[in-house]
Amino acid sequence: MKCMSKVLMIAATSVAMTGIAFAEEPAAAEPPAEGDATAPAATDPAAAPAPAADAAAPAGAVSLTLGKGKIVIGGSTLNINFSSSAVAKPLSLAPSVNYGVSDKLTIGLSHDGGTTEFTPRPAVGAGICVSGESNGCGKVYDNLGVDALFSLSAGKFSMAAHPGLDIRHLDPFTLSLRVGVLGRYELAPKVALVFDPRVSIGITERDGATVAGVTVGGNKEQLDIPVYVWFAASDKLSAYVSTGIFGPLDGFGDAYAIPVGLGATFKVNEKLGVGGDFWFPNLAGKGNTADLRFLGLRVAYAL
Repeated sequence: MKCMSKVLMIAATSVAMTGIAFAEEPAAAEPPAEGDATAPAATDPAAAPAPAADAAAPAGAVSLTLGKGKIVIGGSTLNINFSSSAVAKPLSLAPSVNYGVSDKLTIGLSHDGGTTEFTPRPAVGAGICVSGESNGCGKVYDNLGVDALFSLSAGKFSMAAHPGLDIRHLDPFTLSLRVGVLGRYELAPKVALVFDPRVSIGITERDGATVAGVTVGGNKEQLDIPVYVWFAASDKLSAYVSTGIFGPLDGFGDAYAIPVGLGATFKVNEKLGVGGDFWFPNLAGKGNTADLRFLGLRVAYAL
């Protein structure tokens, strides 16, 4: 645990220093960011930019970061395996806490590999696994991550650097560095395209690890390219469809997965947002199957 604490402290400090260095450089004016739990959809392209949110990603020009001093509790709140013959095996909670260090920089602790309000997806088995060892849980608590977003642009085309450190297993300590970028382009007043490509680089346990008595694959490099299309049905309700591609860089052609997902978010009030996600993790890749299904339920609250 001492090792984990040191890694998290170093990561958070490095991200903060990066944001300070960028903040010292002249930058073009960008829309202000607030910390509401959801962002209202802008149906008028000339409307003022909506604030970023942890539970909604509607159309309209938005910032991808929270804004200085804002705190949002969210993440992949409840994750349920909905697969054939394995419903709720496992069932887990994967919350996150994000803080706006500045208008450009947001950092947080997560359990779902760095999802955002713009790129939600279930993280079955991650975080706090509550269904028990006999129902798919290796351990009650076995992963943690540090996530960061640094705004590069905000407006019709918004982009943010999206690095992170993911502890895939606490024992043995399995650490990966994640490098990526979050982008969002307003295709139309009510439609937005979102992408979040990243590469994970294994740092420890690269040759494999034993978890709960089972040897798992080596912690090597992985490519993950999720893509979302969001539609703002109203100023409170937004829905998406998603796909992408995922797999290990070594032998990618023999092991890639193509997920298909859909979901929606609803703004309850200025602080509270809820959402749901239904995913097929590999509907069209190698070894594809429709029997593997995940359900996620999200709650986000802005303090």
